[in-house]
Amino acid sequence: MPEERCPNSGKKEWNISLMPMYGKGEAGTWPAFNHAQLPLMGECSAELKFLFMPYMAQTDEVIACLKVHPEVVVISQSNHPNRTGEHRALVHQLMTEGLENPVVFFQHYAEDEAERFAD
Repeated sequence: MPEERCPNSGKKEWNISLMPMYGKGEAGTWPAFNHAQLPLMGECSAELKFLFMPYMAQTDEVIACLKVHPEVVVISQSNHPNRTGEHRALVHQLMTEGLENPVVFFQHYAEDEAERFAD
């Protein structure tokens, strides 16, 4: 992967870009990968990377990749009826493996009106 696809501007603000799929990258953006793009992550030398991953995709290959890439922030995805439990299981598995990668919880919502989020 060419270096310009994985820029690192040193800025404190983060913009996540799905660069492996959609573009060349810009200053101030950080690459994001899904669990099927692990080989691309190894080719990218950005100081910070994001990995979108549901609990069920947490394979031995993913664990091995995270062990050699501590710069990866895991974005836990879930559409399970017990989302909290699934997010918790993902973090517990990471801890069991001795991994200290940061984790962000990502939720999908199907609401069309902002007022419904308060319910």
